[in-house]
Amino acid sequence: MVYLVAGLSFAALILLRMLLIFYGVPLHPLLFVGLLGAFVVAAGGLVSLAEPSRGRLIAACGLAGLLTNWFPWLVSVVPEHNIIPSQFAYATIVAYLVVVAFAALYPARSLAGNFALLAICVAGALTFTITNRQRVRMGEYDRPSIACFRWDPVPPDTLVIARDPLGCIDDHARATLLSANLHGSLYWCGGSTLETSQRVLVFAQARPPEHSQVFYPRHGLVVYAFDGHDWSKIPRDAETYSLYSTLQPSGADTMICSDEFSGSRTCTGCFQWQ
Repeated sequence: MVYLVAGLSFAALILLRMLLIFYGVPLHPLLFVGLLGAFVVAAGGLVSLAEPSRGRLIAACGLAGLLTNWFPWLVSVVPEHNIIPSQFAYATIVAYLVVVAFAALYPARSLAGNFALLAICVAGALTFTITNRQRVRMGEYDRPSIACFRWDPVPPDTLVIARDPLGCIDDHARATLLSANLHGSLYWCGGSTLETSQRVLVFAQARPPEHSQVFYPRHGLVVYAFDGHDWSKIPRDAETYSLYSTLQPSGADTMICSDEFSGSRTCTGCFQWQ
């Protein structure tokens, strides 16, 4: 019953994930491997009614196939910016380990079963830890606020903050811009307003090229300015993460978009050109 219920439950879970194809989500080939593994686990439960040892072996083979889906399930609960993992995901991960432990320890323990259980737990812990550290290095947990300003080169000899309702350009930011000899008038027109010590200011005199990237600062403030031909970064030596947002055209406007590890994309209005 353990193998039969577990196999059918995992199969139902994978089939529900496959139904997302009707919403435009592509099917990953490993889903089919996991689905086959789930049915093999259920088949092992049926065989166990007559031949427990052979049924246990068949179920173990199915559980090995389900590993192709278990590791992605595990990665899905690694902390991610602005994402709260489902409690159901945690339950699925634990349920798989319980079934593996059952196969390894019942009705009798085996050296191979104990080793397999230990190897899966260690591999899972390493996967979770390495994924988390990789996201830390990329800046996933240190995302900045981003403010977009239309940049008029007039006047050419001074800096005018013509519109800044959110106070994005404070005294420190103004001093940074003046030290880089940036002149003209700035008009706030969009962006995000996260409460964070890391900030990005994006200035543009004209529509930026498609897929322009603004990398997230490791510390404090970084400014990206587009003069209609080239991008410049202020300060030039500012340290940035490898994670970035992308400027994308949207009709007559420009959006600033960030991709999530889950595959989703979040876009915010940045520039209006009409």
